[in-house]
Amino acid sequence: MSYFKFRASACLFIISLMLVLSACATSGGGTVTESGQSTASKTTSTGDEAATRTYESDKGTITLLI
Repeated sequence: MSYFKFRASACLFIISLMLVLSACATSGGGTVTESGQSTASKTTSTGDEAATRTYESDKGTITLLI
């Protein structure tokens, strides 16, 4: 009976560890366009200039500093 509890606990631990590790995985850092090519999802900053991204919504234009 004790062996069964240990084995069940070990299996539960391994499954939960796999779930945690898969949740922390990244998706590659890019988006796929309609043509199937991958593009970078972040805008890089050059020198002292801050990188910005513009988002247009129903309520107006929003400029984000990255």
